[in-house]
Amino acid sequence: MADFGRKQHRSREALERLLRRPAFWRKDPPLPVVVVAGPDGAGTEAARWLTEPFEEHLPFARVPASGDRTLRQLIEMLADEGGRLGEPVSGSFLPAPRFPLVQFVLWALAQRDRRPSDWGDTNGEPWPPDPRSGAGRKMFKDRLKEWRWDQAQGTGKAVLRSADFFARAAPTWVPAGIVIALGAGWITDVVGLVQWIAGAAVAVIGTVGQAWLSIRGSIFNRWFKRQPYITRRPFEKLWAYGLRLAQAPEEDAERLLVHAMFEDLRQAYRKWPIPWPSWGRGLYCLLVLEAGGPGSANDRFLDVMKDVINETGRFVPLMVIVSADQADPLERRPVVQGSVESSEDVTAKWRRQRDLRVPSLGMVLRATDDLPTASYRPRLMPVRARAWIYWAVVFSLMVAPLAYVRAAALGCGAGLREEFGQCVGLSDDLSRLRPDPLVRPALEKIREENSRIPEDHERIVTVFFMGPLTTNPRTKAGDQLNGVLGELAGLHARQRQYNRQSGDWQVRVEFVNVGQDFRSASYAAEVVEERAENDRGVAAVIGLAWSRRETQEAIRILGRAQLPILSTTNSADGTPRVNGGRSSPYFFRMAAPNSAQAKAIRWWISRGLPGGTGPVPVAKVATLEQRSPDGKDIYSADLIQGLRAEMPDLPATLPFSTRTELSSQVDAACRSGARILVYTGRTTFLGTLLDDGEKVCDPSTQILAGDEVTVAVAELSRWPGPRMNFVSLTDISSRVVPGNAAIDEAIGELPEAAASVTSRVHARLAYDALLAVTYALDELLRQQPGHPGGTLDVAAGVHYNLRGLRAGSPLSGASGAFSFEPGATDHTATPRSLWLFSVSQAEGIRSHGRCTVTSAGVACR
Repeated sequence: MADFGRKQHRSREALERLLRRPAFWRKDPPLPVVVVAGPDGAGTEAARWLTEPFEEHLPFARVPASGDRTLRQLIEMLADEGGRLGEPVSGSFLPAPRFPLVQFVLWALAQRDRRPSDWGDTNGEPWPPDPRSGAGRKMFKDRLKEWRWDQAQGTGKAVLRSADFFARAAPTWVPAGIVIALGAGWITDVVGLVQWIAGAAVAVIGTVGQAWLSIRGSIFNRWFKRQPYITRRPFEKLWAYGLRLAQAPEEDAERLLVHAMFEDLRQAYRKWPIPWPSWGRGLYCLLVLEAGGPGSANDRFLDVMKDVINETGRFVPLMVIVSADQADPLERRPVVQGSVESSEDVTAKWRRQRDLRVPSLGMVLRATDDLPTASYRPRLMPVRARAWIYWAVVFSLMVAPLAYVRAAALGCGAGLREEFGQCVGLSDDLSRLRPDPLVRPALEKIREENSRIPEDHERIVTVFFMGPLTTNPRTKAGDQLNGVLGELAGLHARQRQYNRQSGDWQVRVEFVNVGQDFRSASYAAEVVEERAENDRGVAAVIGLAWSRRETQEAIRILGRAQLPILSTTNSADGTPRVNGGRSSPYFFRMAAPNSAQAKAIRWWISRGLPGGTGPVPVAKVATLEQRSPDGKDIYSADLIQGLRAEMPDLPATLPFSTRTELSSQVDAACRSGARILVYTGRTTFLGTLLDDGEKVCDPSTQILAGDEVTVAVAELSRWPGPRMNFVSLTDISSRVVPGNAAIDEAIGELPEAAASVTSRVHARLAYDALLAVTYALDELLRQQPGHPGGTLDVAAGVHYNLRGLRAGSPLSGASGAFSFEPGATDHTATPRSLWLFSVSQAEGIRSHGRCTVTSAGVACR
């Protein structure tokens, strides 16, 4: 008897294995129709005993036999609003299956019973009306609207259904909107909130649109065009299709009704490519029918089920168990037979059958009266784990991107915003700014100097450093950080020097991160503009070292705020021309412009470069112009324009934007007999230029690079490549000039890794920029003595005193003596020097000449 009980226990285990879905990556298998047969109600009792442990854990319905029930009423009982298969399953954590298709068919068939009282009297038409009837079409159209409105309004299940469809749509469209926003930020140059507005629009429109179409049923109703029973015609309105359904023969309507219910179940278990509750369902639906004999609704359902599945060839995620006195419901179709206690073996045989067709191949289990009373608990942990995994994925898709957006919008903190994977804007909180590790020590030194200023000190002026303090992890930063290190070292040196010498007014340096390649310069400038509106102690902005369109936009914004801008190495003549071709009156250039550099290059070429054989004709000079893919970098094009103005007979420029293109252009130039390659690009491609020049060019061919490459070569103890000439904006030798000692001290305080790559060109120009600001500040204080902090318009006073700064007696700075001419709109420091250097493995870095740039012109020796 104990052995019999164990066998009966295993029969429930066998049923559980049939009901449990396979792993996510496996295809859902066919399910059999199981007939539990036994005389005098034994089959019904055995079916109840088999299925009872599972009733509360999956979509379940038990339908007793009834002689007066129709098939439509049976389907209504199972799948209509409030149907048994659509009831929530306690503990499943998943919404119940929805039946929008079958409910529409039921609505259409129900119109047969809704004949208007005056229809036959006034219209003289049959009911249901002919599909071509104008009155009938209008009535069905109005009734469909009414039905949809009844489904959407109210509370209770209608609200829950709507919330369910919104919840299903959100895990797809919210992440999609965020991906679009991030893609717009990374791939394009969309600045500000535009990409986030676009992403939010996609998320909201997508979620609302999909949910609304799901609630209306429009997403599912397309299926009526693809199924074989009473097929919906192309472009046929849904109400017109419903009118045809109401006219359809009963047999066709029943097939469509059953087929629609099966399709709803398939959709509930389909592995959609988007997050959908079907992924989390661990158990199939279970329907227990009591055989009612020929002509009953239950038997009719089995007959139609057999025909529909045989004709469509599609399996249904529905386990059907039929209780009967005999195995008649299978009508002698091929079956696997056995007893209830041997169902484990019967199931194994059924699984081994080839070419399974459901339910043409079913199972018959013969029942006995001897059923054990021991309880059985299904193993639900794998089923619940599947639902948990689904919800974990949904939670991740919703929360993780939203958390990322929060970090982008708020996580960087006040004054900062995430763009291109970096926190950009204004802040001295390095934990939120997250600067590149290479520049962080230099920032901390300045922050330490700021902290030495007492908190209650009233006479403080603020100078903003505007440069790239972070790098995009997706792309390389080139040598930008070397220049930034130099600028920070120069600012720190002059800040410390001034604050210790002046016991009254103190200079505070704050950080404005423009992001790698200055791509977020406009937003950073807007933040500074907003700060300057409420802070009269703001004096100037120093930095903006690169010649780019974003830099120009930042200059325009800062000029609108009437803030003096002292650029360090920004040499493009066109950079400050933001006012209809006129230079911004607030822009002060510390370095010689490209037009002066072009004059110096022409002079050196006309007299022969060091190491060459003498003067080189212009026809033998090849110019390599770097063009950025986004068209935002203007440095190279600006320098080329200057060279053409000085050497009109210069051969056609050789443009490039990738390493491959540069290699091709170098090869073409050398094959054409060029004796000098003038490189006007950034340091990013310098290695390619040197490698290809050494491989494909004649040894006598010389390379002359613009000032941009100084950052890459000036601090190297040993040059790894072939000989190269280059222009420097300052003397990179170790001459003792005012400020050099302070700069060397500041650089010496940095970690060795940072100090070894710090650009002294940038350091000297940044030092001199702050030197000019502090001198203009002192002049302002001398002109308006005795003012307490907060009452002076510092920016206006500094700007006024920068114009004509020491015109008669230039300031002695780290980059040499300089002044700004009064009244000029193009404020370029003069005099400036341009130095010609060469670098080679044998000789290292050597100086070969200098050109002095003044307002009168360029004089070289």
